[in-house]
Amino acid sequence: MNKLVLFLSLTLLFSQTVTHSDAQKPKSNSIKTAELLERQGNIDGAIVLYENMIQRQPKNTQAFYRLKRIYKQKQLYPQLQSLLEQHLVLFTKDIPSHIELGEIHYFQKDFQTAKDIWYQVERRFSNNTSAYIALLHMFSQNGLEEEMRSLAERGRMKFHDPSFLSMELANYYSARKNYQDALQEYLLFANKNQKKLNIVIDRILRLSDSQDSHSIIISSLMQHAEDDPSVSHLILSSLYFKIGEYEKAYNEHSILGTESQKDITRWLSFANNLRLEYEFVLALKAYRHILASPPFLLTTKAKGQALLGLGQSFEDQILPKYSRESLVNFYPENLFFKNDFIQAQLLPKDLLETTFHLYDSVLVTLPASSFSSTAHFRMGAIKYRITQDYNGAEFSFRSALKHSRKLKFSQKVHLHLVDVYLTKGNIPAALEYISSVPNDFESLQMKEIQSFFLMGRFDTTQVSIKNLLNTIHPKNELFNDLMELQDLLQQHYFSGSIEDKSAFVKFVQAEYQLTQNKYPEAIETYRSLRSEFSNTSIVPLSMLREALVRQLFQQTTHVLDLAEQLTKTELADYGWTLKAEIIEHSFKNPQLAMDFYQIVLEEYPLSLLAEPVRYHIRNLMKESKGTEIFPNGEKYSGNWKHGIRDGKGIYTWPSGAKYEGNFKDGKYNGQGTYTWSDGRKYVGEYKDGERQGQGTHTFPSGDKYIGEWKDGKRHGRG
Repeated sequence: MNKLVLFLSLTLLFSQTVTHSDAQKPKSNSIKTAELLERQGNIDGAIVLYENMIQRQPKNTQAFYRLKRIYKQKQLYPQLQSLLEQHLVLFTKDIPSHIELGEIHYFQKDFQTAKDIWYQVERRFSNNTSAYIALLHMFSQNGLEEEMRSLAERGRMKFHDPSFLSMELANYYSARKNYQDALQEYLLFANKNQKKLNIVIDRILRLSDSQDSHSIIISSLMQHAEDDPSVSHLILSSLYFKIGEYEKAYNEHSILGTESQKDITRWLSFANNLRLEYEFVLALKAYRHILASPPFLLTTKAKGQALLGLGQSFEDQILPKYSRESLVNFYPENLFFKNDFIQAQLLPKDLLETTFHLYDSVLVTLPASSFSSTAHFRMGAIKYRITQDYNGAEFSFRSALKHSRKLKFSQKVHLHLVDVYLTKGNIPAALEYISSVPNDFESLQMKEIQSFFLMGRFDTTQVSIKNLLNTIHPKNELFNDLMELQDLLQQHYFSGSIEDKSAFVKFVQAEYQLTQNKYPEAIETYRSLRSEFSNTSIVPLSMLREALVRQLFQQTTHVLDLAEQLTKTELADYGWTLKAEIIEHSFKNPQLAMDFYQIVLEEYPLSLLAEPVRYHIRNLMKESKGTEIFPNGEKYSGNWKHGIRDGKGIYTWPSGAKYEGNFKDGKYNGQGTYTWSDGRKYVGEYKDGERQGQGTHTFPSGDKYIGEWKDGKRHGRG
């Protein structure tokens, strides 16, 4: 029945040959009555009314479309055929109705008449590309693949365009996982439509979502490179990048060369993407390649971007690449409790020196440009976050502000300067600076509130929070931060006893010490608080904060003790979760940790941690063995490690293809057997997802290749 409604939209599309005036007129009483009968389920009555309307007014398109829809739904083919034939007497150029008439004959098994009608449509409207598109869509919906191919060939000859209907055909083949034909059509389209190359690349990358398509796509692109190297190598570079073959992606960019400013832009994009993927060696190589380009190609802007990219690449290596995300956090993402410092003793000195040198190069090479402000800012951020040279950071930030030409960038620098003053323990200087900024903005007001809070001026803090809440929308990302701080003040200070107030003041002192990067002092203040004010309302929250700060310094015994104490407070769900995390990660006992995670689910089902814990348990269960079925129908059964396929397993595709063998880091590695849906089979060795080493490839005909493989291809004798 779905096939029968195919051309409703196409009919509307081509209705320039059908008068729209009737369709746009207000509904007549007869139409309204017929529609009411339809809603009441009296379809036969509605049919009689529509037929009478058309008999009285043959050009009544409102009645025509409604009656046609009913005939289709009821599969009343003879009546629908008659209706279309009558309609085409009046609207002789209604292409979709001509095609639809042929389709009705096709549904009634009158194949020859259907083909004759479609052929007449093609001949009669031979100069109308829309007629070809409509025919192709109808053929595709009915699975008439040969007719589709023949139509496309005739259209290409007619319009002298080898890419005619190529995108439509490619999408059809892609949906049916016919990778070879889909790729051929996409490349035809790309050759003729260079401005739409990004669309083609996106479609081909979607094809590569299925791993069994990789070898077919790569092989086809390499063959096509002989005729059109620029397109093929550009697509190959994107494909290799997507599947993590970064070295091969780099080689493809090298083949494309650097002969224009457009190429420079391409290299910059590639280098930046490598950096974001933590592929620093190749990223540095790419940036240096750009800087080595001929002077007439390397604009000031490109040179500045490449130099900053180099600096950022070294800076990124200073920062931790990966930190385990804890389930337990203290006011996560709240700006008032955020801390970005990095322990200096863990930092590689050579990377720091190289990073500073590169940013200095920007300042020397491009002293009066927008890049110099960025370089000053990056140097300030390193001095502030990493080397803790706060005076140097202030100087760099002020230099960045001096060269800044953009309002948003200037605002970002203002915020960092306030942070510097707070970290130096000079709140009055922070407030004075805030008042000196000419244009006030929301984030700066947040810094002012934070300053009042850390000073212990809680009444002023509360008033400022209320004022800002009255001016921003609840969907504003700052709104929740303000509400959390307001609730914290209300619960533990304004609504508390005298002792609660004293404990809260001490808690804020510890927070101020954290802001100044004084971790040992803050830990001691938290410890002192729970000792002196053990019965106050802030203690559980203070214990959680202390535990998380101690965790930064691997004080596991203390953290475990605090977690145990938390299980007897209103934050018990946090205590059990924190305890489970310590046992899982510090004591390497995930099985015992599962018992404590389970307590959270069973005893605290409404906790905010319940859903994250449930998800984490699910991943832990995968660590040994399990099955996962993906939304696209693909399925994996086997061993897991850290939520990644690792060890022996079986991966199957809806097409019938299957891999059975060893995995490592989610890729085929070691001995494995891959069976294609068409009967081909490979038994042998794999490395990083590619056939590598000794293997046997058996074809459906029974022919075999036995020998060496390298990078997924035959290599050497076989």
